[in-house]
Amino acid sequence: MKKMLEKIRAWPEAKREKIFWSLIVVASLVSLFLYVKIVQKKLRRIHIEKAVENVRLPKVEMPSLPKLENPPELKTKPIK
Repeated sequence: MKKMLEKIRAWPEAKREKIFWSLIVVASLVSLFLYVKIVQKKLRRIHIEKAVENVRLPKVEMPSLPKLENPPELKTKPIK
């Protein structure tokens, strides 16, 4: 392991940066792939129909409002 690190340290900085960023990209892609797989697995377990049935919305009773009418002097002609 020490010999390998010494070899890498001897490389030019540009080459080391390329290898570093390549490893970062590969690790990120692997993490993203695993994350998507886990989310898919969890979403398959959820049964939407059962979840919707379990939602209980409160019932709101609205009082009946009186019908409002304009006084005769404010009535307008219908728009054609």
